[in-house]
Amino acid sequence: MVDFVFSADSHIVEPPEIWQRVEARYRDRAPKIVRNPNSQEEPGEYYVFEDLKPIIVTKFFGAGHLHDKLKWDDFRPHGFENAPPSLWDPAARLAEQDEDGIDGELLFPTMGMVALAAKDDELKAACFRAVNAYLAEYCATAPDRLVGVGVVSLHDIPTALRDLGDAAKMGLRGVMITGSPGEEGFGAPHLDRFWAAAQDMDIPITMHDLQVRGDVAFTGGRLTFFMLPMEIQTALADMITSGVFDRHPKLKVVSAENDVGWLPHFVHRLDHLFMIGGRRGSVQRMPDEVVRENIWASTQFEGAAIMEYVSKAVGADRIMWGSDYPHPDSTYPNSRRWIRDASANLAPADAARIFGGNVAGLYKVDIDSLAGDRNTVAIA
Repeated sequence: MVDFVFSADSHIVEPPEIWQRVEARYRDRAPKIVRNPNSQEEPGEYYVFEDLKPIIVTKFFGAGHLHDKLKWDDFRPHGFENAPPSLWDPAARLAEQDEDGIDGELLFPTMGMVALAAKDDELKAACFRAVNAYLAEYCATAPDRLVGVGVVSLHDIPTALRDLGDAAKMGLRGVMITGSPGEEGFGAPHLDRFWAAAQDMDIPITMHDLQVRGDVAFTGGRLTFFMLPMEIQTALADMITSGVFDRHPKLKVVSAENDVGWLPHFVHRLDHLFMIGGRRGSVQRMPDEVVRENIWASTQFEGAAIMEYVSKAVGADRIMWGSDYPHPDSTYPNSRRWIRDASANLAPADAARIFGGNVAGLYKVDIDSLAGDRNTVAIA
C-alpha cells in the first residue's frame, strides 16, 4: 500500500480576469481569451498572446475527456463556461483530490507556463508576476495540499532575483524557468547570481515540457517535438558540463513532465563523455553524481517496466509521479488504478518515494499535517 500520494506535476488554469492584474503599462498587451479568432478554423475560445500561436482553452482543463474521442470532440469547441469549478475554487480542487485518491498536488501555471515561449521579456515578466500572485492566493487555502510553483523570466537578473524573492515571500515553494539555454547557455557567468540565490533560498528550479523559448523544426511538426525530450536533455547537459552544479552544489533542478525513461541513458552518455574527454574547468563531479544529488524528474504515463528500470539505474529518490491534472491527458480520475499498475515491479519503499515521498521532501510538505485526510491507494 502507498499511504501518501502527492502529484509532482499538476496545474492551475488562470481565469481570464487574472490579466487585469498585469501592470498598467503592459495590460493592453496581456493575454486574452478570444472566441473564434480569424486565424483559427476550429470554433472555440482561444488563449491569444503576442507572437504565440493561439491555443484552444479547453486543452487547458479537459481532464477526463481526451481518452474518449467522442467526448473530447463534443467538449473541445466550448470555452470557460465548461471549465470545472476547481479552476477558481480551491475547495473544489481538494474535493477532486479526494475523488482521485491523492493527498495533494504541486501546482504549476498553465497560461503562464506557455507564455515562457513569447519573445517580449519585459511583458512576460509582468504577466508572470500577476500569475504568481494569483497562484499564491489559490494555494493559501490549503498550503500543504496545494503547493505552488511560480514562474520567473531570466532576461534581467536583478529583476529575476526580485521576482524569485517575491515568489518565496508569497509562499510559493519553487519557480519554473525557460527550458532553453539559448546561445550563452545556462553556464553563463551572469546567471550564477540567480543559481546562487535559488540555492541559498533552497528553492527548486523547474524546467517543464512545452515551455521552451524557441521552436525546433521537425518534419513531423509540433507533435514530433512533443514526443522528444531533447530540450531538457540539452538544458541539463549544458548545466552539468558548464560546472553550474559544481559552483552551486546544493542547487535543486527539476525536469517536469519530460518523462524519465531517457534519464539512465542520458547519464551513461555524459559519463562516457567525461571518461574519454576528461573534465574541464570548474567541473569536478561526474554526471551520475550530479543527477543523484541535484536533479529530479517527474513522469506521468510510463509504466511498470520503465519505473523499475529507472529506479534501479538512477535511484527511486530521483523520480516523482504527476497526474497532470487538469490537462486533457491527465490520469484523473483514475490515478489510483494507474499507480497500482505502474508500481507492480517496485519495492514498497521505492513506490512510496516515487508517488509522494520525494515531492514532499523536495518541497517541504508537512506529511504529518495531512495524516487525518490521508487517502490510501492500493498497489498490490
